Amino acid sequence: MNVPNAEEVATRNFREFLMLYNKLTESCFNSCVTNMNQRSLTTEESTCIEICSSKWVNLNHRQMAVFMEVGPLAEKRLGMGQPT
Repeated sequence: MNVPNAEEVATRNFREFLMLYNKLTESCFNSCVTNMNQRSLTTEESTCIEICSSKWVNLNHRQMAVFMEVGPLAEKRLGMGQPT
């Protein structure tokens, strides 16, 4: 089994972060920005984006907490855990 080195792990983590950031940005932009005739956001758009991005961040934190709890158990069941 090929164990990834620290640089590969860091690169994968950075890619995952960028994908999440791009999804958040696209989703919140599409949901909140309604007026393309102005250079700046309206108050409503700005508030919507703050709420939307906050929900995305909270969702990601919850998913990571579940993953950190369940991931090691799943790895152990699949025999992928670290040898002792």
